[in-house]
Amino acid sequence: MSVGAVLFGLCLAIAPVLVVFYHEPHLFWVTATLASGFVFGAGAAQHGALLQRQMRFFALAVVDILSLSASVGTAIIMAVKGYGYWALVGMNVVPPVVYAISVWLITAWVPRMPRRKSWRTFNAPFWWHDQFEQPYCLCCQQYR
Repeated sequence: MSVGAVLFGLCLAIAPVLVVFYHEPHLFWVTATLASGFVFGAGAAQHGALLQRQMRFFALAVVDILSLSASVGTAIIMAVKGYGYWALVGMNVVPPVVYAISVWLITAWVPRMPRRKSWRTFNAPFWWHDQFEQPYCLCCQQYR
């Protein structure tokens, strides 16, 4: 999330340079609006990775189709209503927002501070099981 915030800040810092270079004052707000995609993209990265790790590819495909459909729909509606170039900006801002909200709702995972666990969870996969004198392998779940 912090990487997205840094990229957002960099885009805001570069926006005045773009305005001066292209002699177009509207570019500041266009750049600032497009930069918000970095924040939402960074916020959805972990949740998307969790869905991939759980092999929920159908859910990811539905989220991708939903975000692209919302993007095209937003652009068409904004163009018909006469927003001009803002329709193109909206088309590029909507997908990360819809994707982030969708994967947040699907995974239902909330980040939290790490908890302290028992000694055995931090030990190697081979440890002495209970009171026996034989090693127990956590990887293959059998005695050696």
